[in-house]
Amino acid sequence: MVISESADFISQIQATVAPLGGKAVFTCRVDGRPPPKVTWFRNGLEIKPESSGNKVRISPPDPNTGLAKLELSDIGEQDGGTIVCEVANQAGKKQCSAELEVLNAPKFLGGVHDQQANEGDLVKFKVPYSGKGHITLKLKCNGQDVPESANVKLVDLDGVAAVQLKDITRDRSGKYTLIIENESGASVVPFDLKVLSPPGQCQGPLSASETTPFSTRLTWKPPRDDGGAKVSHYTVERCELGKDRWVPVASGCREPTCELQGLQENHQYKFRVAALNESGQGDWIELTEPLTAKYPFGRHTNSSIGHNLFQSFVTKYVLML
Repeated sequence: MVISESADFISQIQATVAPLGGKAVFTCRVDGRPPPKVTWFRNGLEIKPESSGNKVRISPPDPNTGLAKLELSDIGEQDGGTIVCEVANQAGKKQCSAELEVLNAPKFLGGVHDQQANEGDLVKFKVPYSGKGHITLKLKCNGQDVPESANVKLVDLDGVAAVQLKDITRDRSGKYTLIIENESGASVVPFDLKVLSPPGQCQGPLSASETTPFSTRLTWKPPRDDGGAKVSHYTVERCELGKDRWVPVASGCREPTCELQGLQENHQYKFRVAALNESGQGDWIELTEPLTAKYPFGRHTNSSIGHNLFQSFVTKYVLML
């Protein structure tokens, strides 16, 4: 007499996560007399290898171990859902089920505004994203990888990509791409970063011309390096020789030349000039030699002419006596 045993599971199928284009495998061990037939379903529809091309492979229960297997390859979004394994024989049938989650490529849920900062600043921002799996973040600048370091931090905050760029320098300026990826693909978000610094030192020489006892004109050349932003103006200071206090005398010069008033005759002065942009002030350039407030050689002031006439008058008066 043949004893029948209802089909049953020794071990059931388990939930599986598969990447797009990847592979998913479901296994179970079955038992029963006579040996049960195994049928697979996805979202209520029977899975048949002949109707799925090479994407489906079904292995019947092994006679010795009872191991049955369903292999799905080249997974697409439509392949996700509930997988059901049914075992049946003359004595009965039973089912078990598990979810197949198809892992999509992550997607950024927002963009990044173009960034502008001063040299030495901290640039940081966050971008929300959707996605699961093994998430990795990468950063590129002008097409080149920007490796993580003490000054470059990329942090996955479980649904938010956080970027920190510390102590940035001018050479960090460029076109950036933030990349997020998992086993199924990648998503990118672009942004520009402009790092500013104060302009460089004005080009020399700093020269003085048109000097009188009361005024002079200074002339110089703009700095070679504008610091990444247009030079907005120049500031000029003077220091009387023998003193240690620099006094601002012009702060709104738009051009690399400036006429300065308010000098005192025969006093000597030092002058210096610096360029400014929206990031700050550059280094000073100084007049190489102190300037004496007087007319150029051979010219006389009205006071000196008057003094000479007075001396001549006195001399003539004395001789007449």
